[in-house]
Order: sequence, then C-alpha cells, then structure tokens
Amino acid sequence: MKYFSVLLLALCLQPLPAWAADDATHLRERLTLEILAYQSTTAFCLLLLNHGGSKTQARLEQLLTEAEQLNNAAAWPALHSEWQKSIAFMRTNRSAAINNERAGLATEVKLRQFALYETLAEQRPDMSALPRQEQALLQMLSSLEKMVAEYTLFHANLFGGHAGIEMDITAQSRRFEQALAALPDKELQRAVDSKWHFVKGTLLAYNEKSAVYIVQSTGRSIARLLQEKLQPEQVASE
Repeated sequence: MKYFSVLLLALCLQPLPAWAADDATHLRERLTLEILAYQSTTAFCLLLLNHGGSKTQARLEQLLTEAEQLNNAAAWPALHSEWQKSIAFMRTNRSAAINNERAGLATEVKLRQFALYETLAEQRPDMSALPRQEQALLQMLSSLEKMVAEYTLFHANLFGGHAGIEMDITAQSRRFEQALAALPDKELQRAVDSKWHFVKGTLLAYNEKSAVYIVQSTGRSIARLLQEKLQPEQVASE
C-alpha cells in the first residue's frame, strides 16, 4: 500500500451539506498545505541525514509539486509567498543536501521552514465546518507530521546548533492525544493508540537520543491508518 500524498485528502472525504461545501473545500486545501509543509521538511532533512536515497528524492519532489499546484490556486497571499520561498529553497539546495556539499544547510532549512510555520500558525483556520471525525483525523495528521518533521530537523541540526529553535513536539503530542481521545471511531482509536504509545517516548526524548528510523517508520504507519479513514475509496482502488 502506498504512503499517500496528503493532497489527495480532499478527493474522497465524506460529503457535506451544500451550504458548507465551498468553505469546507477551502479549509481542506489550507490544511493540506500545512501538512505538506511538515512533510517536505522531513523529506529534505532525510536527504541531509543520508536516509532514503532516490525514494526520498522522488517523495520530496512529489510533495513540492503538490504544494506548488495547490499554492498557486489558493487565495492566501502571505502563505503563498512563504510557500514559494520554501519550494524554491528546497529545489535549489536539494543537490547540496544529497551530496553534503554545504556546511550550515541544516540551519538554513530550519530558518526557512520555521518562517513558513509561523505564517501557518498565524493564519490557522477554524475546522468547525468539517464533520467531527474529519476534524479529529486532520488534527492528528497535522500534529503527527509536525512532530516527525521537528524530530528529524533536530537531528539534522545536531552539529549546526539550535539557536532560535523552539521545539513544538510536546505541545503537538498533547494536541494529538486530545484529538485521538475525541475520535468517534473506537476501533481506529485503539489501533492508533497502540502505535502512538510505542513512539511517543522517543519523540518526547528528541534531545536525548536519535532514533530517526523508528520515528519515520512508526509515523508512516500511523499516517496510513489516518489516511485510510479519510480516503477509503482511494485506498480501495490501490
């Protein structure tokens, strides 16, 4: 089964009442851009850490292409500008990351992506237009991807310093658990909870030990569970 790109989330979600459909579509697009920001950080940092090879290179380009397409069609000027800068930065510096050609590149990507994150946080929308379960799933997916991104970024920066970094992993873990507790689907809740408790301690101890592979593999496993529930028709067709 593929690790689905998040842009597809809007394609197979349960229908909303007609009066809410336009607002919900824009909301999903905005949340997709947020999740893509975290995923692209992770992919770029994996290249810096020499993890993943050609598959990670292809995934990064897929994420950037999806973000570019969605960003160009979106109506959020400040976010549009920051996303353009991130896309250009990652494409320009991808080769240097792969070949470890430039000292300090990990710090540069940290600063670039944190500027994007700041804009995302300032303009984060209210999700109340979406069904309850979808709200919980999207909040969990967003928090999960941000934790994985910050964990991977931290370890890509081990020799570049962490001045100016304010890690959000602890706060995001609380948001993840709040959304998990509110999930109406109890079978999914149990499945996610088991995997979450396996990786939670590692994520929270980000500054004590490096276990990038465990965080990546468990994060992908949890994300698949969430995405399967968000896009059942897409999963069935794979």
